[in-house]
Order: sequence, then structure tokens, then C-alpha cells
Amino acid sequence: MFSLLNPARSIRELLDYLLAEDHEKYLYRGQTKDYSTLLPSRFRRGVTDRKLDYDWISVDSTKSNLSLTDRDRVKSMVRRKLMRTHGKGLGNIIAQQYGMGSEVVDVTECPKIAAFFATRAYPAYDHFGGNENNGYGVVYRIRRWPQIRNVAHLEDTVHVMELKDFKGKEVVWFKNRVALPALTISGDAETVAMLEKYFKKYGSMEADMNTAHARVTFSNVIDIAEPLGTAHGGSLPDLSNSRLARQRGGLLYPLIWHRCLHPTRVKLSRNGNKDEYFATPDLVAIKDIVAVHDLKGAPDFEAFYFRHGSNIITEYAPDYLWPNLAIDRAYQYVAEVSAEVGARYLSDYGVSVHDAVHGLVDPGYRT
Repeated sequence: MFSLLNPARSIRELLDYLLAEDHEKYLYRGQTKDYSTLLPSRFRRGVTDRKLDYDWISVDSTKSNLSLTDRDRVKSMVRRKLMRTHGKGLGNIIAQQYGMGSEVVDVTECPKIAAFFATRAYPAYDHFGGNENNGYGVVYRIRRWPQIRNVAHLEDTVHVMELKDFKGKEVVWFKNRVALPALTISGDAETVAMLEKYFKKYGSMEADMNTAHARVTFSNVIDIAEPLGTAHGGSLPDLSNSRLARQRGGLLYPLIWHRCLHPTRVKLSRNGNKDEYFATPDLVAIKDIVAVHDLKGAPDFEAFYFRHGSNIITEYAPDYLWPNLAIDRAYQYVAEVSAEVGARYLSDYGVSVHDAVHGLVDPGYRT
């Protein structure tokens, strides 16, 4: 239905179809243009031409790092600060919403908001009616599973690493991970020493491992956000009038293929009735990223195309979807963290943390 060869005649025709089928079963992403892949922003600069099977996109970390600006590096520091404070799950969510870049892709629970993004051009988000080079927009749709049950489930989901064919088992899961490149950058000698003792005690082996795919919805985040913030010792901002709330936001975590060190002397416990096991001890050390799985390759991923035209999505305006600093407590919080972490950068470049071009927090849209 509504393929590129048979697109909807307008965004309104497509929206009516999506609303009729929704039943709160799906997540959506609207784009004014379809691209060949769907990857998180963090990995796009490192994409290489090396061919891999099954929708895996090769990534070169060195290539990606060489292209980073001073601003990019400070944003990465802010993202790591948010993850240390609130956990990897919620930290990534907040980082993505406020322009720090992350390992996730934005989606929404609301077809109307996806339709807004599919017909509005960045950075002012004025209506885009198409042109001779781009006559078609797209709305992607994907199911909402799995439902994140609680704080521990979210953190396990975004930390867990899969190792195949270990000790005759089909799949073995390790629940915790640490990135060696980040330790090198931060100079965290204490953690490095801990890892040396850990692998001396339990043995070590290098292997290719990948993360689990996860989908996090706005509704889920609101349910678990407060205890997650408390659990990690952070004062969590009020999310009720945040961008995440206004945009009914959700996030897709793709599979990420890593080269890792894992312990070899472990105990294995069966995961239910599946031929899958959990390892104890459960920490692995990431050495490098090999590839990222194209989210378009998910088995339930669907793309619906429409002809650009004069139909305007009037249900939402940019100033509603991106509430200003006085309203959005999460925006205030991220700005404060960014100003603290990036104080030297902001001083050296003489810019405000809110500057749309050189600052650290994405203001959302530009008038």
C-alpha cells in the first residue's frame, strides 16, 4: 500500500490510512525525503563502502572520529555525563532530544506528528511542497514491541551483548559492557585497573558481539523515568512539557556489531525455554565498532510514500513541538549540564550554549 510506484496522492490521504490502522500498535518517523539507509546520527560519518551481509552497514570509528569538530567532542562529553547520571537508556533519550547525538533514531507514537515532519523542511520547519528534485515524502512505520517493563529492563536492554556459539550454546547474553576507547579518552585509570584484574581472574577472549534491538516509547519513558533518575542519583527534570512529551517521542536502538573482549570462565544460566543463556560474570569490554544494522532491515519495517503538495499539517506548530526554555524543564536542565561540561569550549569560542550554529543545545527550530 502506498509504495514508491503507487504513492498516496497527498499527505492527508496517507495520514487518514495510518490513523485508521494505528490502534496504538505502531511507532512512526516522517521524512521529507527517503534515504537509502536509516542510521543514528552518531554513526553516519563513519560509514564505509565495505559490503556486509544482511543489512549491516560497515562503520570505521577512526574515520568518524577524524571528522569530529571541537563542538562534536564536547557534545559527546555532555552525552556521557547524562548517561552516567541517569543511566544509558534515559541518558541517550535526553541527549537525542536536545541535539547531543546518540546511538538512537527518533520516532513518534503519533501519526499526525510524523506527518508534520514529513512535510516540513529543516531548520525553520516551514511547509515543504516538493520540488523537481524531490517530489515524494515518506512515513516509516514499525511496531511498538518490546514494551519496556521497568528501570532494570531498560538498562539491561541497552547494555546487553549477544555472543553466538559460545561453549556449544546458540546464544549467550552478557548484561554489562564498558567501552575501552571512552576509557582512554577520559583517562579513567581506576576502571582500567579494575578491567585488568577482572580479565586476569576470569580469562579473556576476543570475539564479535552485538547489542540487542530496542524500541522505547514516550509512554514507557514517563512510566519509568522518575525512578530511573532516582536510581542513578540524579535529579530528574520534569518531562511533562518537554520536547519528548509534546512530540510523543520514541526511540529505536539498532543492532550494533562490536569487537569485544569477554570473560571465558563463566557460569551459564538458561533464559526460559529458549536455547539462550545468561553469563555470570557478565561484563564485556568493547574494543571497536564494526558495523550498524540498517533499521530499514527490520522485518516489520514499512515505508509509505506520498506526493508532496499543498496539503499542510496544521494540527501542530514548531513552537508547540519545541517548547521554549521557560516552559521546558528538561531543556533548562540539559542547558545547565552543557554549560558546566562545555564551559571551556563556550569561553574559547565566545558563544552561548543556546547558539543555533555553534552552541551545544539544539534549539529545535530556527525562525
